[in-house]
Amino acid sequence: MKYIRNIITMILIAAVVLTGIWNNTATGAAAQKTIIRLNKTTVRLKEGAKTTLKVKTENVQKIKSAKWSIKNKKIATITKKGMVTGKKAGKTTVTCKVSYLAKGAKKSKSKTLKANVTVTAAQSPENTPTPAPAETEAPVQTEPPKPAETENPIQTASPKPEPAETVSPSAEPTKIPDTPDNFSMTALEFASKLGAGINAGNSLESFRLDSADSSPYIEGAAGLALESSWGCPDINTEYIKGIKAAGFSTVRIPVSYTNHVITTTNTDGSKTYAIDSIWFDRVQQVVDYAIAEDLYVIINIHHDGADMATGDIINLYGGEQGSWLSPLNNSGEAYQQMESKFTSLWKQIAVRFKNYSNRLIFEDMNEYHHGYGNPETAWITAQNNLHQAFVDTIRSTGGNNEGRYLVIPGYNTNIDHTINYLKMPKDIAKNQSQHNGNTVGHLLTAVHYYDPYTYAADNPSENTWGNGSGNESTWANEAYLENQMLKMKNTFTDQGIPVILGEYGAPEHTATDADTDTKYRTYFYASVVKNAVKNGLVPIAWDNGTSYQLLSRQSGSVTQESIVNAIIKYTKEPDAAIAKPWE
Repeated sequence: MKYIRNIITMILIAAVVLTGIWNNTATGAAAQKTIIRLNKTTVRLKEGAKTTLKVKTENVQKIKSAKWSIKNKKIATITKKGMVTGKKAGKTTVTCKVSYLAKGAKKSKSKTLKANVTVTAAQSPENTPTPAPAETEAPVQTEPPKPAETENPIQTASPKPEPAETVSPSAEPTKIPDTPDNFSMTALEFASKLGAGINAGNSLESFRLDSADSSPYIEGAAGLALESSWGCPDINTEYIKGIKAAGFSTVRIPVSYTNHVITTTNTDGSKTYAIDSIWFDRVQQVVDYAIAEDLYVIINIHHDGADMATGDIINLYGGEQGSWLSPLNNSGEAYQQMESKFTSLWKQIAVRFKNYSNRLIFEDMNEYHHGYGNPETAWITAQNNLHQAFVDTIRSTGGNNEGRYLVIPGYNTNIDHTINYLKMPKDIAKNQSQHNGNTVGHLLTAVHYYDPYTYAADNPSENTWGNGSGNESTWANEAYLENQMLKMKNTFTDQGIPVILGEYGAPEHTATDADTDTKYRTYFYASVVKNAVKNGLVPIAWDNGTSYQLLSRQSGSVTQESIVNAIIKYTKEPDAAIAKPWE
């Protein structure tokens, strides 16, 4: 009997131990959040168009079944594999009943997922491009100031989805499927899909400074009102649809956080930075407008880092600039605080958009600069350090951000300064590939082009451009333009680093008649796009809704038809000749 009791005791002890192990395992599994969702919760498509909805999961062993249905089959239909086809204009709802087995679980569960579907009437194609004709040659020189991002700095107060995988790059970019979940492309292959782009400028990057504070927090609805404070109406879906209809494939959405960050000082003196939730929701809403149209979208931190010397305004970290992202006169400690704010904002942005597809691109800053001369060493050092901190921060958030394509602009986005001073950050090994003996990651660089600034920048003093125009300013003629683009090709594109021409353009010249101005501006835009695309750069036109406007902000209709046609034409046909306005 004693022997039997000992055996029973040992069995009971073993059972207790095994139960503890099981409980610990179950607890660990429970700690991992199970997520079941659709890759899109809103779908917009035209009559006859198709898109595929997918079930995305985290910490799920197995999807046992996914049953798709749609509320109104007259508006759209859906297949067993989730392909939605638009039938006629209207709205309906897709439902997907998912049966799944979570990691560590023994019993399956079910979840109902929904997506709102809007079908719009099919439209006839936009106007076809205008004329064709010529090219040019090449001198050298530099240093223009910046154009049209309406000034107004000083005043007084008044879920989405798609994952990532990386594989070795394909040898033929043209055969790579243009799918939103493809993060296996090299940066060059990815950039080849971006096509012609346009900026939605002077909207979400509009900001204000107060005489007592370089970055005053403006709460909630009052902060939202800044979007229209520089003369443009709030971005709407008609405008975004107009971008797509005009033939653009990419939209760059500049965003400022200057007035939208809640700063808390902790007991140890460190600071915590939180992006205002109402502003953040608005930024995401505009991104969603563009993603719904299958556009590629670039978002950045735009004016934070601009040259905004404003008299008695001193930035939070000791710099004489109004912007907080400027290292002038900073101590090492102040720089660390500045970098801490920069990485904090980018971490919040990255987490918010973590599961978005490859159609969303992050650009870490805009025209970071102090004056228009040669950059000070402190600024170059700070910018290159911030670039690396940006890449590290985005990659650390995981999900699609591990493979997301990132844009790293040069100093003041000036071509020569970018060539001379930009140190491309190092990407994680997962994204690295070899190109002409160079190790490259999922990183692109960016420059802007407003040369000559006497014609192309704000308040131009010259009304015509080109070698036969009679224009006295010949330092930035066609040959100069061609040479600048060629230099970017030699320094970056040929080395495996794609280049975004993130802004370019010329404003309306009111001192000359409209017909003449349109001819010369069309020639300028066509020449920039032609030379950019020939040298592998992605052209993204500046549109500020006023002097550089190409599309109506209210309706999305094209307001500068010959210019837009030229942009689309020479993006697709960079070898075509350009008509010269003086001939």
